[in-house]
Amino acid sequence: MRRSRAEITATVGKAARGAGLSLGIAEELCAAADHLNGEEIAKLADVLARPDDINALCETLDRVQAGEAAALVPPGPAWLLRALALARGIDPDALAPQPEQARPAGTDVAEAGWDRLEALAARTYVPATAASRAAGAGAGLSDND
Repeated sequence: MRRSRAEITATVGKAARGAGLSLGIAEELCAAADHLNGEEIAKLADVLARPDDINALCETLDRVQAGEAAALVPPGPAWLLRALALARGIDPDALAPQPEQARPAGTDVAEAGWDRLEALAARTYVPATAASRAAGAGAGLSDND
């Protein structure tokens, strides 16, 4: 099914948080989502199950941006390293700034992969209970905004 860039970015961010990643890493993945194709987005839920791999990829890019040469490419999918590097303006091959490129408004994402991302994102939601509503969650009796 075709998903808009905004929908992909929001769901990837929520899924990253639902998988237990820090807000900073979740934001990095949101930016990287613009550089992923539909097949890669569908595989992202599986990668989120290995947060150490994602943290290692981001740490490698931190070192590159700090002027250190990346001695070893960390474990993790090369397609995600490429997307994270492009999101930071780093050419993943030459380690030089990458010019901004036009991105499509949306992309086709396999339903199974999208469903796994949404399941991770759902971990960030507040449960709809009488206790949460009594504590101020939700719109209450009047939802007029």
